[in-house]
Amino acid sequence: MISGYRISYDLKDMDIIAINRFIANSYCAKGISLETMKKAMNNSLSFGVFNNL
Repeated sequence: MISGYRISYDLKDMDIIAINRFIANSYCAKGISLETMKKAMNNSLSFGVFNNL
């Protein structure tokens, strides 16, 4: 493991609104709704990398 970072698959650790804002501006998911994003994340194995600093 790299010092200062942790990996989590717990959705409670993730800021779904911030993730949606980022993804909704991407080419492949332009305009994706928050509701669709929540559904996708709840039905996927999502990982987040977090800075422990």
